Amino acid sequence: MLLSSDATLGEDTAPTPAATGKVSAAGQLSLKLPAEVAAAKLSPIDTEFTAGLEENLNAECTGDIKSSAAANSAGGLLTVGGGGVLLASPQPVFSVKDTNFNASGQAGTVLYVDKATTVEGTLICTLPVDDENSDTAKATLNMDLNLKAGWNSVVLSGSAKATQTGETAGQAEVTVTLASKELPKQWMAIYPENLGLGESESLSLGSLLR
Repeated sequence: MLLSSDATLGEDTAPTPAATGKVSAAGQLSLKLPAEVAAAKLSPIDTEFTAGLEENLNAECTGDIKSSAAANSAGGLLTVGGGGVLLASPQPVFSVKDTNFNASGQAGTVLYVDKATTVEGTLICTLPVDDENSDTAKATLNMDLNLKAGWNSVVLSGSAKATQTGETAGQAEVTVTLASKELPKQWMAIYPENLGLGESESLSLGSLLR
């Protein structure tokens, strides 16, 4: 398991796993998480999920996301052989009809915070996709986290829809909600290099949150 935060993104060297585990022949995952994470690996949770929206994507955003305490955090990224990422996630759902596209899905993982906090609020952003053809995208981020100090399970649920409004122009809407929830029982391996999706299978976390 690798740590993912704004702090770790700037590291020049190959990341060192924070924990390693095994999957038994029966599909039982055994992974013991570290009791603490070094401060240098953490980033302020206020900006952990929103940093870069306006700067990197040229988005115009309204709304606010606030935390009850100045906590620092890092997400746990479970990796598998062959460059895959393991997420607690059933297979996503896609549908296409005429010029309309719809998709929905959810993915869960673990999040470490150095002190208890809540993170709540909504951020609504408009992103220019193609200025020449007036393509736009609207992104809504909802946060509803109630976190204890240490490791927590979090689930990201999302939906997306896109409609072609003319020969070239189109509109898209994406809604993402990050909440404190029990992890889904289905797990899926995703391989970013070829965007291949593995089969969803039942997989027990064993000692993951113990």
